[in-house]
Amino acid sequence: MPFVTKIGPPSNETQTALWFLFHHQRLLVRRNEDGYAILRSPDLEKLNLPLLKQEFFGSLDGRHCYLAEVDAAALESDAFGFIGLRELFFSFEE
Repeated sequence: MPFVTKIGPPSNETQTALWFLFHHQRLLVRRNEDGYAILRSPDLEKLNLPLLKQEFFGSLDGRHCYLAEVDAAALESDAFGFIGLRELFFSFEE
């Protein structure tokens, strides 16, 4: 299923929502054995980050997609990290 742009937040929240969190033009990703993964709602709950600006912007394969800004440069860990978009370009199939 393709990406579908939508205006306004969905009426139902899901645990499979994708979160695109940015800090200084870098995307926060979850590191795994295959490379990187976009954060999902359980990751967001685990990190407990304050979101500065949050926007719903559509759905991808039936999963709600959110964009947000965070102020958490010191978050770097083995499991999560901020990566530049150019570095991520070839890390995802779509």
